[in-house]
Amino acid sequence: MVRIVLCFISLCLSFSALGLDRVSASIDKNPVTQGQSFILEVTADDSIDANALDTSALIKDFVVGRTSTSTQTRMVNGTTNRQTKWTTVLIPKKTGKFIIPAFTIQGKKSSPIALVVTKQSEKSAKQQDIYITSEASSEEIYVQQQMTLTIKL
Repeated sequence: MVRIVLCFISLCLSFSALGLDRVSASIDKNPVTQGQSFILEVTADDSIDANALDTSALIKDFVVGRTSTSTQTRMVNGTTNRQTKWTTVLIPKKTGKFIIPAFTIQGKKSSPIALVVTKQSEKSAKQQDIYITSEASSEEIYVQQQMTLTIKL
């Protein structure tokens, strides 16, 4: 019985030790205008230390915001999948074509990303006021009563 338990434990540990297979990087918009922020997401398909991502290569061309890290573990029908995601807000310092370099995490590399930063037009450079209005379907609303709330931007 002890052998069976030890074999089971070693089998479980060997599956969890398979390690990192893939690192990917993506941005939420391309092209962007100068001064406009965009989000860089780097994803690894394993549970990785939060400090494993080095964004120092981006400092030359971008204002680098704070990096947030999230880790997800999914267990479905005995299969465990782990994922670590780093999210960073970047703001380009100048216009032109840039390459966001490949990120290396535990020996695995992501693909580099080509980014185009365009000049901000004068029309979009002006600050515009934003108005929000709201309207309820009834003036008196009771607990558990349905109502319609309309919000306009």
